[in-house]
Amino acid sequence: MVVKRAQYRPNPNPLLWHEETSVIVLSREEISKKLTSLLVEALYVEEKDVKDSARLKEHLDVEWADVLHLGFMIGREFNLKDCRAAFETAATVGDLVTYIETKLQEAVPQEQV
Repeated sequence: MVVKRAQYRPNPNPLLWHEETSVIVLSREEISKKLTSLLVEALYVEEKDVKDSARLKEHLDVEWADVLHLGFMIGREFNLKDCRAAFETAATVGDLVTYIETKLQEAVPQEQV
């Protein structure tokens, strides 16, 4: 599945930003890859430990302070607002990917889908 995301400000990553259409296009796999990089950087965990099935609290030791930091990082990376809410419902890395994917889809005007 490919997600198109309406963009209100250019993403610093030129690979994701298309100037003419102002849309970010990301597949679930791309979202997962970017999220994995963020989790590895923020939590000091091994990339091999960050799987869709990895539980955030039990396997990756995500704590309250991590939620604040990760919420900011995810919001910045994917141009989403207040991603801390994702951690209220997400139990696994796969849940976070689904949350991001859903939020990106919701941001796209229906005529662009």
